[in-house]
Amino acid sequence: MQLSLELPNKNVQHALYAGSVLVFHPLYGIQLPMAFLIALRLRANLPMLAGPQLITNPITVLSIWFALYQIGESSLNIIGIDTLSFNRQDLKLLIESIGNGEWGQQITPVVSLFGQISLGSLIMGLFLGLILTALYRVAARYSYKSYIRLKERVESESNKP
Repeated sequence: MQLSLELPNKNVQHALYAGSVLVFHPLYGIQLPMAFLIALRLRANLPMLAGPQLITNPITVLSIWFALYQIGESSLNIIGIDTLSFNRQDLKLLIESIGNGEWGQQITPVVSLFGQISLGSLIMGLFLGLILTALYRVAARYSYKSYIRLKERVESESNKP
């Protein structure tokens, strides 16, 4: 009996990082097609890249984006860059103007908001990627040790007369 095991490879780790950054990016609805294209480009593991995309869904997306906005705004303020602050009323007016087709007049707040959310998504995505990659390495190490024990057991049983 021949047993083989693929050791942890960089394709899975790249997929975990790319998927973690993509999951938080404010492009809801096109994340899975983008995950496919990124997997092709990076030669990354597609299931590991597409899996984290299930974190955002219609129920969680707005709260996640708000948290990412806060992280992006705080990060920029820490390094001394002033940002446009948005409160609930500002966001309501922005959404209404976009809904009415008057978004061209609101391009500066839209770009600022998108940039702050994108920065927050990069920070949180890299942090989540770090955690997922560490967990993957621990699981792969445990799995490899288990594989070695199984291989030794199979070899010792096949050597018995």
